[in-house]
Amino acid sequence: MGMTRHDALAALAGQLNCRIAEFGEAEFRWRGRNCYSFNRIFLVTAGTGELVNHTGNQRFTLEAGYWYFMPTGLDLEFDFGPQLAFYSLHFQLELLAGCDVFGESRRCSRHRLDEELRRRCREAAAPAGSWRELFRLKALIFELAGELTEHLPEELERHLAVRRRYGVLLDYMARTLSARTRLDELAGVACRSRDRLSREFSRDFGVPLKEFIGRELGRRAEFELLSGCRSIKEIADRLGFANEFYFSRFFRRRTGYSPREFRRLRPGGRSEI
Repeated sequence: MGMTRHDALAALAGQLNCRIAEFGEAEFRWRGRNCYSFNRIFLVTAGTGELVNHTGNQRFTLEAGYWYFMPTGLDLEFDFGPQLAFYSLHFQLELLAGCDVFGESRRCSRHRLDEELRRRCREAAAPAGSWRELFRLKALIFELAGELTEHLPEELERHLAVRRRYGVLLDYMARTLSARTRLDELAGVACRSRDRLSREFSRDFGVPLKEFIGRELGRRAEFELLSGCRSIKEIADRLGFANEFYFSRFFRRRTGYSPREFRRLRPGGRSEI
C-alpha cells in the first residue's frame, strides 16, 4: 500500500514550542489586576468569582463547570470568591520564536468543563515522578489549545512566510538574546544591513526590532520572576544586565512595576527575600 507522508505538517509540529510558566491548583481569596505576557487558563471546579477583561471590554462570572481562556497581554482584573477553586495554567505557545500564536487575540472565552476534562486535570496534577505525568501535562495544554482556534490568526500561511524569511534570526535570538544584544549583531545573522533589517522587520512584524527585543526580554523576565526561585540579582545576571539597578529600571519602564512589586502582584505570590 505504500506510505503517504505528511512532511509539511510534521515540520510545523516540530516548530511548535510550548513553554509552561505555571500549573497548579488554586483555592484562596484574592482581588487584583494584572497584565502578563503569557496565556492563562483557569479550569474552575468549585465556587464563583469575577473576571474583567479591560482590553477587550468583557466581563465573566467564574463558575464551576467551565474553563476560561485569557490570551497574552490583556489588562485583566479578578475577584476570587472565598470558595473558588480552579486549576491554573500559564503558558506560551509559539510557532515563531518570540511570537505567541495567541498574541493577536484581545478576547477571553468560556468553555464547558466536562467530567473527562476534570479527570485529565487530576491526572496531570498527580505528583510528578514519571514520564507519564510530564506527557499528560503537555498533552492537556495542546488539547485545550485545540479548542481555541477562534483566537488564532486566520491565515497560517502568513506565519509560514515569516518563518521562512526570519527563521534563522528568530532562532538565534531565542538562543542568545540578552540585554547585551545589539542590532548590528542581529543584522549580521540575517545577512542584511542594519537599516534594511530594521525597515523590513518593522514592516513584517508591525513592531520595530528594538521594541521586539525589549518585549521579549520583558517576557523572559516575567517568566523568571513568576515561575522560578532565583533572586532579582540572579535574574538580572541571566538576562545580561550590568546590574540589578539597570534591570529594575528596564522592567519598570516596560510594566510600570519594579520586579519586587511585580512578584507581589501574583495571586499567592511571595515577596523578594
